[in-house]
Amino acid sequence: MGDLQIVTRQYAGRGSKAHHPATLLANLVYGYSTGVFSSRKLEIALASEAKNWPLFHS
Repeated sequence: MGDLQIVTRQYAGRGSKAHHPATLLANLVYGYSTGVFSSRKLEIALASEAKNWPLFHS
C-alpha cells in the first residue's frame, strides 16, 4: 500500500470537509472482501454492519 499523506494533502482546505482517505480505503477493502462491488449495496452493507458496532449504539 502507498502512503495516504499525498492524497490527504491534495484535499486539505478544499470545499466541505471530506472523509479521510483511510476511511474510504477501508470501505473499499471491506466491500471487496465481502464481495460487494456496487456503491449503493456497499452503503447498505456498511450501515447494517455499523449497527453491530458498540461505538454506534445509543
